[in-house]
Amino acid sequence: MSLINNFMANIMIRLMTIGEEQDEEGQTLVEYALIIALISLLVVALAVLVKTPLTNTFTKIATALNGS
Repeated sequence: MSLINNFMANIMIRLMTIGEEQDEEGQTLVEYALIIALISLLVVALAVLVKTPLTNTFTKIATALNGS
Protein backbone atom coordinates (compact mmCIF):
# COMPACT_ATOMS: atom_id res chain seq x y z
CA MET A 1 0.00 0.00 0.00
CA SER A 2 2.77 2.45 0.79
CA LEU A 3 4.16 2.01 -2.74
CA ILE A 4 0.82 3.07 -4.20
CA ASN A 5 0.59 5.99 -1.76
CA ASN A 6 4.08 7.17 -2.70
CA PHE A 7 3.25 6.85 -6.39
CA MET A 8 0.04 8.85 -5.99
CA ALA A 9 1.83 11.45 -3.87
CA ASN A 10 4.51 11.87 -6.55
CA ILE A 11 1.86 12.30 -9.23
CA MET A 12 0.03 14.92 -7.16
CA ILE A 13 3.28 16.81 -6.51
CA ARG A 14 4.13 16.80 -10.22
CA LEU A 15 0.65 18.02 -11.16
CA MET A 16 0.85 20.86 -8.64
CA THR A 17 4.33 21.84 -9.82
CA ILE A 18 3.34 21.92 -13.48
CA GLY A 19 0.94 24.79 -12.81
CA GLU A 20 3.62 26.73 -10.94
CA GLU A 21 6.15 26.28 -13.74
CA GLN A 22 3.66 27.56 -16.29
CA ASP A 23 2.89 30.59 -14.12
CA GLU A 24 6.59 31.43 -13.88
CA GLU A 25 7.05 31.02 -17.63
CA GLY A 26 4.11 33.35 -18.27
CA GLN A 27 5.48 35.86 -15.81
CA THR A 28 8.89 35.75 -17.48
CA LEU A 29 7.30 36.26 -20.88
CA VAL A 30 5.44 39.33 -19.63
CA GLU A 31 8.62 40.72 -18.09
CA TYR A 32 10.51 40.30 -21.37
CA ALA A 33 7.64 41.94 -23.27
CA LEU A 34 7.72 44.92 -20.90
CA ILE A 35 11.49 45.27 -21.27
CA ILE A 36 11.21 45.16 -25.07
CA ALA A 37 8.42 47.75 -25.00
CA LEU A 38 10.48 50.05 -22.78
CA ILE A 39 13.54 49.74 -25.02
CA SER A 40 11.37 50.43 -28.08
CA LEU A 41 9.99 53.59 -26.49
CA LEU A 42 13.49 54.76 -25.63
CA VAL A 43 14.67 54.17 -29.21
CA VAL A 44 11.74 56.15 -30.62
CA ALA A 45 12.31 58.99 -28.14
CA LEU A 46 16.01 59.07 -29.01
CA ALA A 47 15.22 59.14 -32.74
CA VAL A 48 12.86 62.08 -32.23
CA LEU A 49 15.47 63.98 -30.21
CA VAL A 50 18.28 63.35 -32.71
CA LYS A 51 16.24 63.92 -35.87
CA THR A 52 16.63 67.71 -36.18
CA PRO A 53 20.37 67.98 -35.37
CA LEU A 54 21.13 65.04 -37.63
CA THR A 55 19.07 66.51 -40.48
CA ASN A 56 20.88 69.85 -40.09
CA THR A 57 24.27 68.14 -40.15
CA PHE A 58 23.49 66.20 -43.33
CA THR A 59 22.09 69.35 -44.96
CA LYS A 60 25.33 71.19 -44.21
CA ILE A 61 27.37 68.31 -45.61
CA ALA A 62 25.25 68.17 -48.78
CA THR A 63 25.55 71.93 -49.23
CA ALA A 64 29.34 71.78 -48.79
CA LEU A 65 29.65 68.94 -51.29
CA ASN A 66 27.57 70.81 -53.89
CA GLY A 67 29.83 73.84 -53.49
CA SER A 68 27.01 76.23 -52.81
